[in-house]
Amino acid sequence: MPASRRKTESVLFPIAPGREGAVRGALDQARGRLHELFSRATTLHFARFVVLPPAGPDGKPSLLLETTFDGDEAAHLAELWALAGAELARVLVACDGFPASAKLLDFQRAVEKRRAVSAGFEGPDPRLTVTRIQQQARLRDAVEAVLARDRSLLATRSPGDILAHVQGELRAALPAESDGEGRDVSALPGDENRVIALVSLFSLLVASMVHDFADFVTRLWHEPPGTTGTESAPERERAPVPSLPSRSVQRAFTHRAALKQGAFRRRALRRALAWLTRHQASSGDVANPVARVHSLRWLITADGQLLFTAQHDGSIRARLAEFGAMARAVIGLVWSSTRASPWTTAGGSVVPSLERLSLVAEAHELSPAFVYSAYPMLTVGDLADNAEISELLRGEPSAGRGERLLELV
Repeated sequence: MPASRRKTESVLFPIAPGREGAVRGALDQARGRLHELFSRATTLHFARFVVLPPAGPDGKPSLLLETTFDGDEAAHLAELWALAGAELARVLVACDGFPASAKLLDFQRAVEKRRAVSAGFEGPDPRLTVTRIQQQARLRDAVEAVLARDRSLLATRSPGDILAHVQGELRAALPAESDGEGRDVSALPGDENRVIALVSLFSLLVASMVHDFADFVTRLWHEPPGTTGTESAPERERAPVPSLPSRSVQRAFTHRAALKQGAFRRRALRRALAWLTRHQASSGDVANPVARVHSLRWLITADGQLLFTAQHDGSIRARLAEFGAMARAVIGLVWSSTRASPWTTAGGSVVPSLERLSLVAEAHELSPAFVYSAYPMLTVGDLADNAEISELLRGEPSAGRGERLLELV
């Protein structure tokens, strides 16, 4: 039976008037306890709370709850509430319409009502469950311990014999047979999806050009009401978040920018984002910079904001630096639909510079109030290596397989 695929749930809870400080205070108090309780969950990969300040003079604050999980959504929500219902209720009670004496059903109804439609993908291997990832990490530690303990004994052995020795020592520790994790080839984009992608990206480009030209002409006479330029104001709340261990290799990035006007532009943007994330998810090569991302989402809010969230390895500047010209052009095209647009044509190129992309990313970053990862010390590359080690240990010993094991550990 195929394994359940990983999913991400994005929920935007409106914060009751005057209660933004109460939400932040509740999250500050609950941070340590939430981290402890979430670590007991069997379905939860990542979680974050982000307080979104009002987007403008007439805007309202809201609270983003985003979780990445395995399997059935109802079971996932039930597990979260069973583990941390009291802490979640203390945070969400300051949100508009959330009852003070909430139960699981109230939580489920609130999530259903406030769920945000988003586009995104869950890393290069969305079939790896939390349980399997943690099992494989422990198995790798055990392999390294056996090799270190028996170093002198194995010094003159062939790679195939070393593999057989490790298998004999760890046979009882091997995870069960593969439950279907890996890339779902049937879900990968085919030629028809590439056509859809080209149409979507072309539509977005045309919409951007038409709107921006009209906007330019309009600005020759007057400034549209409520705007003072092409860029939205930088976000202000960017204090460091101590939820992840200080040595964690992972980072949680949240970016918000106001979308430019134009219904056609926004429809094209939704289509382009939906295909783009699906297409990038088809690559399992860790050398691909997108494959250094554990989870990534884009969502368009009701008040005309584009939210971008990612759980990734290393710094956001490093990830942007690894993107090739085509990838930077696509990212630039997406962000060109916002008033934080990094789109430039300096030197005759339509590819935004790395410096421009980085400045926009950092200026409009929102620091989460809470971040959780079930495996904060593992990179995407570690996950791939650990899965391969597990497969090598289940196969028949051979010189080639033994050499590969020694390369990985």
